[in-house]
Amino acid sequence: MRIGLIGGIERSRNFLVQAAASAGHSLEVHDGAVGGRGAEVLAGIVDRSDVVIISVGINSHGGALIAKDLAKRSGRPSVIIRKPSKSALLRAIRELPNTSVAH
Repeated sequence: MRIGLIGGIERSRNFLVQAAASAGHSLEVHDGAVGGRGAEVLAGIVDRSDVVIISVGINSHGGALIAKDLAKRSGRPSVIIRKPSKSALLRAIRELPNTSVAH
């Protein structure tokens, strides 16, 4: 499954991508900044994703709102998490219908 994660700290990107890959998923991460081309890049990630996970703890309100709206308009399921950690990411994936995640 292709997952878009919106919000988070840049230094966590590789760790979270590896965690998703170990569970059999691909993960594309956006930091949630929507200035400049940020909103356009965010829209591209939502378009390429099967599901969108939105972190609200480390994200701009604008980024979270735009991600939610884009996911809804494109018919992509979205999940809200408080902070982007490996356990929160895997838990969010597990809670989606028709998915299974290895620990």
